[in-house]
Amino acid sequence: VAHWTPEWKDMPEGMQLCRVIVDGGLGGHSGLDVHKGRCNCNRELAVFLTKFYGEVTPDQALVCAFNGGTANASIASTAEAVLAIAPAALDTLKSLAAQHDAQLKAAYAEKDPALSVRVEEAAPCHKYLGNGLDLVRCLGELPCNVIEMHEQMKGVVMTSNNIGVVRTLDDDITVSCHTRSFSNDDMHAIGDAIKATCLACKASGVDLIMDTGSWFEDPNSTLLETTYNTFKDVLGFEPKKVAIHAVLECAYFVQKYPGVQIASIGPLIIEPHSTSERVNLNTADDIWRVTIELLKRLKD
Repeated sequence: VAHWTPEWKDMPEGMQLCRVIVDGGLGGHSGLDVHKGRCNCNRELAVFLTKFYGEVTPDQALVCAFNGGTANASIASTAEAVLAIAPAALDTLKSLAAQHDAQLKAAYAEKDPALSVRVEEAAPCHKYLGNGLDLVRCLGELPCNVIEMHEQMKGVVMTSNNIGVVRTLDDDITVSCHTRSFSNDDMHAIGDAIKATCLACKASGVDLIMDTGSWFEDPNSTLLETTYNTFKDVLGFEPKKVAIHAVLECAYFVQKYPGVQIASIGPLIIEPHSTSERVNLNTADDIWRVTIELLKRLKD
């Protein structure tokens, strides 16, 4: 989590307040869905604002706020910036927003079809952020989405980073990221790069909130074999053993109990960490029956 101390300055006269919004994203799980090519709206809004600031002078567009995302483990499905715009730059903002909207709709037509970029009128405010452009630059430069795919496991993400939540408060601006990897070294390298980028963009500090480490189970472990056979006997079908870019909780057990064997099982969850998350209730009952039988077999 990176922090900036807001540099509030008095608003010049004659500025028009606008909300620039990128929303309509599917969002989703920052591990399980990160390879699906969905839009991170925090990043996309920063990309748009960087393009806009390349067309106007800094005094023609002042950043008053930037907010986006709902959770570190969720791909940001919406983001919004409040800008104070000089009348001479207003048409440029609206024109570029329309162009960017069309570009997003074309680029994400299949993977994230409801995306939109639009400009709306905002409520009046009397202050703007003197360091607002530092925040925008940082969001545009941070690593985001898939960084590397796994060389040995086809279709599995090796390392990724999610720009999860951006918040502007009266006394603090925060940007929080969630980095995942099958490699501790890679994960820590990305963490160091994130910290360096934020500090180069004049963040007042960067805090490491959690470091659970990476983990990978032995595919030939006796626990996995027992779990596999229990699934087959109880439910009447052969489950698939897969490695996924998620299951953070297991990493805690790996850290605390070196050598522990782990099988992660659960009901069918659809669109996890999104606003359309839901669970198949029949599979919840299935998992309950498998778990009870598995405990009996482990006891024996």
